[in-house]
Amino acid sequence: MKRVYLFDVDGTLWDSARVVTDSWNEVLKERRGSGTLTVDDMHSFMGHTMDEIAVRISPDADPEEQRDIMEACMRHEINYLESHSGYFYPGVLKTLRALHESGKELYIVSNCQEGYIESLLEAGNLSSGEDGVIRDFICYGETRRPKGENIELILERNDLSPEEAVYIGDTEMDQAAAAEAGVDFYHVRYGFGRVHGALRELDSLEELLED
Repeated sequence: MKRVYLFDVDGTLWDSARVVTDSWNEVLKERRGSGTLTVDDMHSFMGHTMDEIAVRISPDADPEEQRDIMEACMRHEINYLESHSGYFYPGVLKTLRALHESGKELYIVSNCQEGYIESLLEAGNLSSGEDGVIRDFICYGETRRPKGENIELILERNDLSPEEAVYIGDTEMDQAAAAEAGVDFYHVRYGFGRVHGALRELDSLEELLED
């Protein structure tokens, strides 16, 4: 039985695509005169690092301008999320709290920027820290390392073994990161991607309560 659950964010815990799209378009409109990103565009970005997304939203810009625009989008996004929350998938908040109360250790590993996970925790009224619902979290913006390495890092700094952990996500990139870190992988069907060969397929996060 697994006692350690590590979660992806977008497509697994919540969907903030509409909110983030709106916030980025405000920046792009100010910078370029128009913001034309769609929610489908945002869904296609999910799972990629911010550096990879920077190239995709500004393909004709030089690298310095790409980084500058991306950083402006990320800063505005965090401020925007303070008053425009993402949408938590059904049962997610209840399940996270129930898992915590049952003694499971819960962590978050995401390719997002710093401040984004904190926005999710605040929106869901989820405590963090040693005694919190979410014991620890790590992101690409903090380490500039790929997700597989970040899974390894969070296990190491919390003195956990890969054998007792499972990573839960929605894309092939999540599955590959879990494999790189040597942890099992559960796939949530309701997210943004499809995978093959996951240890478990979940139609709802509430199914973890049966694990």
